[in-house]
Amino acid sequence: MKSYKKYFWDVITKQYADFKGVATRKQYWMFRLFKFIILDIPLFALLWIWSTFVFFRINHGVDMPISPFIVILVGMLFLVFFILLIIAFIPTLAISVKRLHDIKMSGWFMFLYLIPYIGALIIFILHLLPSVTKHNKYITQK
Repeated sequence: MKSYKKYFWDVITKQYADFKGVATRKQYWMFRLFKFIILDIPLFALLWIWSTFVFFRINHGVDMPISPFIVILVGMLFLVFFILLIIAFIPTLAISVKRLHDIKMSGWFMFLYLIPYIGALIIFILHLLPSVTKHNKYITQK
């Protein structure tokens, strides 16, 4: 539980929009792991269950209407997870920029994401690189 607090909760609460400094590989990947477990997996599971339910009804010709309670419940769950993903977007971007700082690169390299497919692959590879501590101007930033 300490690692959850250290690598995820503290980044979300105490370093919400802090783009200065560095994030080690471990800090970055632990944050991404906890974000994946807490936000991404439940959202994908909800999408999968809902789409399977709807497509099953369409493919098997089920004419019985869906309960309004289920529609409202699923809609509210989608809304909650969507809001949580929006809230987590800024810290995710901040820790990604800090990870780039740790390898002695500018945070502006995040704009590589705008290049379809290749940009995300380049950023992924950059996040895998080891830390550069020698003559790294970003390490002294506070």
